[in-house]
Order: sequence, then structure tokens, then C-alpha cells
Amino acid sequence: MSFRKPHLKRILILALLAGLLFPYYLHAAIEPAVDEKIISAVLKNLARAFTATADIEKIKRENIAKIERMDEEKFRKRSTNVCNAIREMSGFMREKYGVTPGMTKEQAVRAVQSLDKKKIYEIIDAAPDAMPA
Repeated sequence: MSFRKPHLKRILILALLAGLLFPYYLHAAIEPAVDEKIISAVLKNLARAFTATADIEKIKRENIAKIERMDEEKFRKRSTNVCNAIREMSGFMREKYGVTPGMTKEQAVRAVQSLDKKKIYEIIDAAPDAMPA
């Protein structure tokens, strides 16, 4: 059985999005369980491995093109959803990259353009250490 790179990319993206789509669990007042920490560590390591092997410049170009093609209403909805999904990291993302619910398309493009592998690793490391089991 062989794994094609696009297939692995989809799995990684879906796994990361699943973790980001359930921020309620990330705000729990109790200490995260060991299994939650293990899941988080695995997802972070998968994201690091993907970042190490991915063509970041190509991904940036593709995403900038998507942002530029979006109409303002669609962009506003997407940026609001992204900001809600990363609220656990919002201080970090706001300070480092200016990611806010009211950001413009131009600000989003500049934020994407500024990314490199080192910055992506910082973002991965800023993710919460617990994910829902």
C-alpha cells in the first residue's frame, strides 16, 4: 500500500482543522488528559513533518491567489471563521501576524507572504498542548 503525497496532505490538513474546529474543549478548566497530550503531540509532529517537506512558496502562492479571488463577503466570513478557530492562539497570532477578525484582504496577503518555515514552526508550537480525545 503506498501513500501519495496529496493524500497525506489532505489527512494532515483535516486533522489540524479538526483540532482547531473544537476550541470549546481547549478552554476546559481541568488539566488535559495524557491521551489528549499524546494526540496533540502527534498532530504537531505531523504538521512539522509536512512543513519540512512541503513546497512552502508554492502553497503561499496558491493561497494568496485564493484570497485575491475571493469577494469581500466570502473573505469576511472566512477570516471571521479562522479567527474564531484560532482564538486559543489569538494573542500570539495577533501580535506576530496581525490576524484579527477585521483584517483586510491586503493584510491577509501580507501575512501569508511573510511566512517561512521558521514562522510556520512557531505557529505550530503556539498551538495548545491538548486536543479533544
